[in-house]
Amino acid sequence: MDSATNLEDDMVKLVAYTIVCIQRDHERVMPEGSGSIVITDSMTGDAFTGWMIAKYLQSPRYAALAAHETLSREAEKCLRVHYSVTHRWPRQPRPADARIRPLEGIRDRLELAGEQP
Repeated sequence: MDSATNLEDDMVKLVAYTIVCIQRDHERVMPEGSGSIVITDSMTGDAFTGWMIAKYLQSPRYAALAAHETLSREAEKCLRVHYSVTHRWPRQPRPADARIRPLEGIRDRLELAGEQP
């Protein structure tokens, strides 16, 4: 898999994307359908594509488009997402107190359980 399209790792990824309609005779880049997003989860390309299309169609910016710029339900099936991972960085470690808090909670529950007859 090409590193420019591989989203299946635990790194912080900066992803540039463009949403395109490939409906016959109406091919176009969708208005307000491009940008960049930071992804921290590992996901497949298909999962990213589905998520971005759903996010776009439910967004206030899509709802604000003129009627002639929006798509019919049938045409929504013709949406595609072109994306590229432009940068990757290692995830930063959590602060020590964030790692210790859950352990302290377990300790407290064990102590309470030990005090009961």
